[in-house]
Amino acid sequence: MANKGKVLLVAVESDFQQITVEVLHDEGYLCDVSSAVAPALALLRSNRYDVLIAEIGVPGNTSLELIHEISRFAHRPSVVLVAEAPCTAVESIHLPIFAYLVQPVPFDDLLDQVRLGVERSKTNRDVLHLLEQVQAWSRELEVAGQTLSRLCTLLDAYAFRLLSEDDQGNSRMSQGDDVSTTLHALNEAWRRQN
Repeated sequence: MANKGKVLLVAVESDFQQITVEVLHDEGYLCDVSSAVAPALALLRSNRYDVLIAEIGVPGNTSLELIHEISRFAHRPSVVLVAEAPCTAVESIHLPIFAYLVQPVPFDDLLDQVRLGVERSKTNRDVLHLLEQVQAWSRELEVAGQTLSRLCTLLDAYAFRLLSEDDQGNSRMSQGDDVSTTLHALNEAWRRQN
């Protein structure tokens, strides 16, 4: 079965861990498990997960410390928060939580949230990749603009040279300057500036 996405399950209750991992594997998801915040953060730093399923009762996460911590990550997973009661929903409203489920968790609902969370994470990665491309193109355009500005300055100097007159009112071009000599001088000036 193809890998549908990568999930980190942070839960303390062993039955919930075991059943959730089995259900996710059966549906084609890769799943790592942690029973505490510190090892979960280590896994999050060393792997790229699509979804984080976090149980509130996990040691070190009673005040949503894990969620606060991952909000600093550049590539953070979609968070599905699992609680025994909806009391923490108000506390979590300003945090980057994708879904909130109350135990006992209906596994169909959990799978729906994981599927949507994986889609969201992949879309976020695509958007970040496009943003990086646009930023790179912007830098390239800035360099091209600077180069074009220098070229315009040189062309202005060339045009001034072509159109300026000597003391007798004769165009400098009419004194025998040919275009190839002037272009050669322009090219040399260009090389010196770059």
